Amino acid sequence: MVKLILSSFLLFLSLSVFSQEDTISFNRENPPFLDSTIADFDVFLTAEVHWGENNSSRKKKMIEYLSSNNSLDVIVVERSYAFGLWVNYFLESGDSLFLKEFLAVDDFFSTVNGVVYDDEYEFYSWLRNFKIENNLSIQVIGIDMASFWFGKPILWSFLKFTDRNQDMQELLATSIENANILLLKEKLTTRAILKWYRKLKLTTSQIEIVDQQFSNYLFNLQQSVKWSKERNIDYRENEIAANFTNYIAEGQKVYGQFGMGHTMLQPEKLIRSKPFTAFKSRTFMSFAYLLNQDEYYKDKILSIGLVCFNCDRFNDFPGPDLFYPFLTYEDFERLKSEFLKLSPNTLIDLRKTNEKSKHNCQLLLIDFE
Repeated sequence: MVKLILSSFLLFLSLSVFSQEDTISFNRENPPFLDSTIADFDVFLTAEVHWGENNSSRKKKMIEYLSSNNSLDVIVVERSYAFGLWVNYFLESGDSLFLKEFLAVDDFFSTVNGVVYDDEYEFYSWLRNFKIENNLSIQVIGIDMASFWFGKPILWSFLKFTDRNQDMQELLATSIENANILLLKEKLTTRAILKWYRKLKLTTSQIEIVDQQFSNYLFNLQQSVKWSKERNIDYRENEIAANFTNYIAEGQKVYGQFGMGHTMLQPEKLIRSKPFTAFKSRTFMSFAYLLNQDEYYKDKILSIGLVCFNCDRFNDFPGPDLFYPFLTYEDFERLKSEFLKLSPNTLIDLRKTNEKSKHNCQLLLIDFE
């Protein structure tokens, strides 16, 4: 949890933060106060509230800025490994069929109750055009778990992998047949998809897999079983951090926009709720924090936190404004009136403050939905 010392931070607010020199809107060309330090970081993370209408526009601005400074090779996404493959196929070939079909069975980050809030296909279409216009070689990598409780994307990806390989069609004929049957079911249970996967795992353990992408897809399924069964957030963060180091070479410049809890740079103590208050509280460590413990990535991660007003439409948070884990409730209440004076999408450089304690982010974005 960010612990801001009120006196120094209020001094910062009153004297310097809101000057044009120290803040900048994403609506402008770029955040120039990063120019002098951008070379110090390899990983750039921004926080989002899922299904926010401004999510794509923020990503576009960061991608434009980082690319203009030769600081972007890879975009990591809060998606499965397979999703990144289908996006890259579209980015490289222009053939949108696979990506459209995937999003038809998994539009989790785009649509809520039939309403499109954050159009993923539009974003990746923009990214492809941006790459071509600027002669860039950016690739997208999914580093999150696959969701067995949303089984159709898993089955769909499996069938596309095997469609392109005649040898696998013969070796995995039973798994292919069962995947086609399951894919047609109107209701697909987690139990059914896990049962299918166990049989697939047994079969693939007895054959040689030469397709590295398919092998990575199978590994992503394997690591996702525990997450799907237990929903253990600590396990998930550890696996995301491991996937990052497995799939991304040291020295590559990386950008990603993730849910707020994934991007904080410090451990967060989670207080037990009733009736478990007598038990010891536990500490949550995000993948950004875990990655920052890596010898290579230590102090090479720039995190942009988020304070969002009137943006909690779909979650169960106590109130419409989101600021946790980047501010305490007390700090938010004290600073709220100052934040409300800001223009939408204003970035505050917390490194400019006199505050000496460690923060969950170096920059803070103030947003209004």
